Amino acid sequence: MDAAACWCTFAVFNETFEEQPFYECISCGFTLEKGTAVCGGCVRSCHAECRTHLLGRIRAYCDCGGGGGGSCKLVAAGAPADAELARWSEVNASSSGELDARLSIPYGEPGYWEERYRMNQTAGEEDEWLLSFDAVRAPLEAELRSVAPGDDETAARLFVTGAGDSPFSADLCDAGFVDVTSGDIAEVSVQAMRVKYAESHPALKWLVEVSWSSCWSCWSSSLSWRCLCLRMR
Repeated sequence: MDAAACWCTFAVFNETFEEQPFYECISCGFTLEKGTAVCGGCVRSCHAECRTHLLGRIRAYCDCGGGGGGSCKLVAAGAPADAELARWSEVNASSSGELDARLSIPYGEPGYWEERYRMNQTAGEEDEWLLSFDAVRAPLEAELRSVAPGDDETAARLFVTGAGDSPFSADLCDAGFVDVTSGDIAEVSVQAMRVKYAESHPALKWLVEVSWSSCWSCWSSSLSWRCLCLRMR
């Protein structure tokens, strides 16, 4: 059992990713697949009659308290007293438990992504990371144009790391950014993207990454003016 008793941890930590036990609420749609979860206080109060499932100790914030709209019964009551928060912190620091198997996926291993992208190719699917280009186009274009040299707002050199099989790099090119390099640790994805966009987007460049940080360091050090890295996962 986790430490939270009758308050929502969002009232204390807000959107800070504080490690603590989190739960899915299948009934209300707070699920791992959607990247949402609820704290122990909310699972015993707001979601007491719901179908819930313990995910384990993870770094996140409570989406029940952070969801807005007044749906959380606890967050409006505010933070607990200092003494209660201190007791929670002590118990939380000493608690342990197994993670849901879905959280034990080896995302840092190239082999995982090689297999995932092969399965995508077989199924005719692709993975979009976090948000599509259209969802972030306005603020992203403003930022990208701000790093462009001289008067040419589309001349920024862009490096998209962890590009996978997302169309994000091609969307950048369609938006007028002509110098886009994309990388991924999965060679099968890089090869597929080179073939896919060879005719429609010949200016796009693709490379296999050893790691995102080392690849970025090597690539950016070869440039004589400002550039921007877009990390996709």
